[in-house]
Amino acid sequence: MIASGARVVLGTDTGVEPGHTFGSGAHVELARWAQLGLTPSQAIVAATQRPAEMMGLADTGTLAVGKRADFIVLDANPIENIRNTRRISDVYLGGVKFDREAMVTRWKNSANQAR
Repeated sequence: MIASGARVVLGTDTGVEPGHTFGSGAHVELARWAQLGLTPSQAIVAATQRPAEMMGLADTGTLAVGKRADFIVLDANPIENIRNTRRISDVYLGGVKFDREAMVTRWKNSANQAR
């Protein structure tokens, strides 16, 4: 498909199948695509730039001046191994570092209050 010009775009029904939770399913798909012959670079573009283009979102999908700056920082290079997309160190939304620990604390507190 790739050789004939098909454009692969990440879209998932994550959460439907047990073991593929929201967020993790995209990483599973990226690894599967690499198994099927996409390079890690092609898989990353199919998961970032291309969905933004297909949805007409001009301010996201790539890192460039004037765009939102939503991105993740990884602990390992995904070009060397696509599974490294799972090794997330930090998350930035709109150029601001997202406090993941505070989010986990809020979830735990909410769960404890619900009991």
